[in-house]
Amino acid sequence: MSSFEKEFVNILENTYKHPTIDVFPLSTKVNTSNWILIFNATSRIIEIVTGINWKELYPISSNEGFLDEKQFTKYFDESFENDVAIKDQIQKIIKVELESHILDHGHIVKRKKQLLDWLRKYYRNQLSSISNISETTLKSYKLELQLAYLTFSRILNTIFKDGIWLHIDSFHKCYRFIQSNKDKNLLLLPNHKSHVDYIIMHYLFVRFELETPIVIAGDNLNVPIFGKILKHLGALFIKRTFQKDLDFWYSQNLKNLLKFKMNQRPITMELFIEGTRSRNGKLMHGKSGFLKSILQEIKDEGSGSIASSRETLAIPISIVYEKPLEFDDYLVELNGLDKNQESFTSILSNGLKFMQNDPRINFGKIFVRFDDDFLKFDDYQNKDEFCDSVLGRIQDIGVVTEISVLGMSLLLHFYKLNQQTTFGLGEIAPIFKKLLTKIVQKTIYNDHLLPYLDYNEAELIKVFKLYINKFLVDYVKLYENDTIKVIEETALVYYKNSLLHFFIPEIFMVQANRDLKTLDIITKIFGFEFLTNNINYQQTEIDDISHDLFEGSLKPFIESYELSFKHLIGVISITFKNWVHLIYMSRPNVQYKESLNKSNLIYAINILKRLKVVRTNKEHEVTVIDEEKLKLLSNYLEDLRLGNEIRGQDKVFNLFNNVKL
Repeated sequence: MSSFEKEFVNILENTYKHPTIDVFPLSTKVNTSNWILIFNATSRIIEIVTGINWKELYPISSNEGFLDEKQFTKYFDESFENDVAIKDQIQKIIKVELESHILDHGHIVKRKKQLLDWLRKYYRNQLSSISNISETTLKSYKLELQLAYLTFSRILNTIFKDGIWLHIDSFHKCYRFIQSNKDKNLLLLPNHKSHVDYIIMHYLFVRFELETPIVIAGDNLNVPIFGKILKHLGALFIKRTFQKDLDFWYSQNLKNLLKFKMNQRPITMELFIEGTRSRNGKLMHGKSGFLKSILQEIKDEGSGSIASSRETLAIPISIVYEKPLEFDDYLVELNGLDKNQESFTSILSNGLKFMQNDPRINFGKIFVRFDDDFLKFDDYQNKDEFCDSVLGRIQDIGVVTEISVLGMSLLLHFYKLNQQTTFGLGEIAPIFKKLLTKIVQKTIYNDHLLPYLDYNEAELIKVFKLYINKFLVDYVKLYENDTIKVIEETALVYYKNSLLHFFIPEIFMVQANRDLKTLDIITKIFGFEFLTNNINYQQTEIDDISHDLFEGSLKPFIESYELSFKHLIGVISITFKNWVHLIYMSRPNVQYKESLNKSNLIYAINILKRLKVVRTNKEHEVTVIDEEKLKLLSNYLEDLRLGNEIRGQDKVFNLFNNVKL
């Protein structure tokens, strides 16, 4: 058994015959609730026919006590009727109707009641559409969860044939916490690379007989049929954006629901801190909107809330894919096209495709690792500092995959050859080893990479060919003489980006070429892009190897920001979507294809907002408010990319140091 297999367990192994993983002593099994006893007569038949050990599948009590529908209705009505915003909104409508002569004074009382009843129904239905608040469906929760487990056991084993590998010791700590701290809330904070992330935590908790978490999900997944199933399994759908004037009580309604759930009893909640899936391989800046609501409830000590008296801890979780399920879709988006919207049809067709167990479908492994320590909100000055710490921990504990190192090696060499598409795999071996050496030096969790440092060139080429055939066969053509041709560089960009955070200090210092002002400006321009708060340049040395590896590595991002700034010059106001389409339609002559990455363009807008060069509104319109500064920044980046004498460096330096970013 390898050291890796001693540290990790494959949670897709023996999913039917032994649904419960016995990696360490589990809790004593409790009696199932009465409603599930109906199925005991048929469970033996199911076991004989399918080979599924039905009785062992999640044999813990269901969440029947989680929500008392009568109590919730009473709580909702009181919150609704006593809310000043509701009263003010009704008063505004009455005023408009009186002024418009639609309503006369003799019918005001009746009209107020009519509006109150309508709004009550509207916002109660709103909660029903985004969360499971029905006691009836909660009673069927366990059976639905068991059926979902059986379905996804088949699908996940089909897609990820090499398994989902869980780090044992780190999960053991989380497991012990849940089992021994029934009076505390736990917030699970994984990164977000794929829709499969939603499934992993539930699947994991079922296999270890833990009560499954409430999952905060985007409303894009609340599609017909599947949205209802996900709600029953614990999803709470939230809008990413909404117009407050059109849905004035949405935010408060959501907060009230959260408060009720947290007051009922301690809960485990799963929240993707990036807010949406990362399409380009990098961790994204934390979105703190819903986290803010959770923190308000936890810290609202004067409210008399039970939830505010309970301790809430958070645990970062790293989920790493050798190849995410949506990889091809991400490449489409990275190349400038709009993403495909989720629908019942698309989800069903994909599900049926993966149920067929096509041997050609294999997305490799998934690695899941929990942080070794729990985070306390009180240890941080604000939610942004907390988010940065969570993302930093996720980066530190993540497993580095061989395909990511290979993908980065291929792209660095591709750029060094001025994007010459054909070269030998033997040329990649030294780059691969240099990157591995640096990664092993910078991390304490990736000893599985050490053996490759002793491989000779021929042995490494065999490894390269294996991973290219497995994950890059559609994007890199492999020839018999061990040469390759890069067909789609964007696929390599994804893997390169997944490792960039290890090398940001070196990349910045190489680009700055020992100029401290340039280094300061670069750090601030790309701070939103690369989570630069924790960079320590004093602990970073630039040797010949670093210079050789990373020279020019920042230029695709410089070009991307330069492109963004130039395409705002002369624009008064434009929607973000139209602006992006304008950039792509202009067919800019870029040096790096990845500079057209939509994610980079978004971050460029964010830094302009912080510099007060542009402003945005809820309709996603971008308005230029200081074109002179826009030109100054655009010229600076152009000179930096081309290696020209820098224009206006002192002005740019002062601009960044006069604004708190």
